[in-house]
Amino acid sequence: MREYESKMVAVSLYRNGCIAKRFVQVELQEGRNEVGIYGLSSYANVDTLKMMFAEGVKGENIHMVYADEEDGASQEIKGKIAALEREIKILRETRELWLKNGVFAGSVNIPVVDMQAYLEALPEKIGGIDAKIEALEKEKGRLAKEYDKQTAQVIRPMVALDLVAKQAGSYQVSLEYNDGMACWNPLYEVCYKDEQSPLSFRIRANAVNKTDEDWENVSLKLYTGNPSSSNDLPVLFPQYLRLASEAGNFPRFARGRTLMAKTEFAMAEEADDAADFSDTVQMKRIDAEADVSQDTMTEYALPGKKNVPSSSNGLLLDLQEFEINAKYSFAAVPRRESAAFLCAEIASSDIPIMMSGRASVYLGDAYAGTVVLKPDMTEDTFTLSLGRDERISVSRKTIKSRMSKTLLKKERRKEIEHEIRVCSYREEEVRVVLRDQVPVSSDKSIVVEDILLDGGMLDDKTGEVTWTLDLKPREIKVIKLGYQVAWPRDKEIIGLVD
Repeated sequence: MREYESKMVAVSLYRNGCIAKRFVQVELQEGRNEVGIYGLSSYANVDTLKMMFAEGVKGENIHMVYADEEDGASQEIKGKIAALEREIKILRETRELWLKNGVFAGSVNIPVVDMQAYLEALPEKIGGIDAKIEALEKEKGRLAKEYDKQTAQVIRPMVALDLVAKQAGSYQVSLEYNDGMACWNPLYEVCYKDEQSPLSFRIRANAVNKTDEDWENVSLKLYTGNPSSSNDLPVLFPQYLRLASEAGNFPRFARGRTLMAKTEFAMAEEADDAADFSDTVQMKRIDAEADVSQDTMTEYALPGKKNVPSSSNGLLLDLQEFEINAKYSFAAVPRRESAAFLCAEIASSDIPIMMSGRASVYLGDAYAGTVVLKPDMTEDTFTLSLGRDERISVSRKTIKSRMSKTLLKKERRKEIEHEIRVCSYREEEVRVVLRDQVPVSSDKSIVVEDILLDGGMLDDKTGEVTWTLDLKPREIKVIKLGYQVAWPRDKEIIGLVD
């Protein structure tokens, strides 16, 4: 059998996993030739292996061969490492002996001149030993890497097959297979320049290669799909409803099933959120000449050749830059945080791509933190927070929180009032959208009344109150929000927080 090493030439990188393509040039005699082709990753999914042959060549009896033990080269490197370890051990013991002999406390019959000469020579001697140990450790590290590389080659599968050629000559064979030890993740950057400029977006990709092979000078394509996910159409099962009494004499069982159902539903929602966040990213193609139309995913055909080393760190690739017109304003929710946030409102129709993921935000050239991009594309607009603005001060305090009892109505009543103060220290007039809330009753025996909105707009369903304030430089505006809550005197109320 003649053995040939294949070379990686192209990689189709998915959100999870990749399709690797390799070429190998083989020399064939007329008729049947026994050939072995190696170079596949040790993580290669051999069940997905596809081979293509040049015209005039046919492949037969294709099977995989795995090595059971180390080869001679690996054994030789292993022996060199062991020899270095013995030499390093001897040097360290010699070093300790020199240091120990340099302690003359309790020694007798040793001339002072000899002791002085020993101590003067000791630093140079120890330094020389340390230098030798360092050099040997460096060589040991180099051999260890060579050993790992050699053993990785050994454990890689080799494709053994018969190639039947119509005539003698040199032929090219290509191999394709799936490798799960690679992936790519989208990275987003959002840059705000000023209120008169559109938002700048930048899309990058972090390509990660954790196979046991460096990808050198390969053609690289990125796909938004995930081949490891099931492509089966989801199936709906009947949803049967039962009364608690059907659980027999085990009411705890019924409650436990209800709790389990709620937990499973919450986990399913989290799984859906994770899928939205990582697997449904759709990006605009960036290389029009090299693009191939895809029906179910988007392809990025990167120009030129790429080098992606095998390591835990990914390779950062620039994919696309574009701008979106935005309407800027400031928003504050002082009930949750005493801060104002710069926000950009973007029309959904202006979004050229479907974005979902975490984005780094830059205000000018300054890094301002990260936000999550997850717009609802069914809405006309979505609002993107660009970070806190320290030049707008927001505070909220409770100025009234009083309980009372009404004997005739047999009810308890609580009166609450908040004061919100907003001040702008910016040089220009700004608009601040202020949001707070009043409680919403889910029980007809609980009544929320006498609501003080101070010009705010109330959403009856959610209880959210919104004010739109136009602030001049150093102008202070004070907003008051108040309400009363009444409920039966013999009941305890849950969810009422000042």
